[in-house]
Amino acid sequence: MPGYDLRFNKAGRKDGSGKCTLVSGYSKVHLAIYEVREAERPFLDHAEGLGCGYDHHSLNVDGFGHCSTYIAASNAINDDLQPFDWYKEMLLLGCVINDFPSAYTGSENRVTDFEDTNIARSSTKFAWVRQLHHGS
Repeated sequence: MPGYDLRFNKAGRKDGSGKCTLVSGYSKVHLAIYEVREAERPFLDHAEGLGCGYDHHSLNVDGFGHCSTYIAASNAINDDLQPFDWYKEMLLLGCVINDFPSAYTGSENRVTDFEDTNIARSSTKFAWVRQLHHGS
């Protein structure tokens, strides 16, 4: 998607870490597009934090038409944030699973992350990463 950059500057609702959002830019982002049934939309909206720092946006994606995404609200942006290590690993695994170009994946890998000191959450999230990695 040309004209956008990916940033980790959306403030996490509860943990103080940086989450992903799209911002207008001079680069491009790679997207994975999924079909979501309307009956499932409320569950996705809740999981993605709609109204709690993320807003719905429609992007016109070549070959797909209008696609819905979540973009951080301006009052949820903090450019001093970094993602947790497990969050970045989830993003990178998504890049691999969706066969994004290695140059793109490499640029996202250079994002500075930090260790989640909540051991229970970190262990659970890294277990998801391992499970997804083995299933890919």
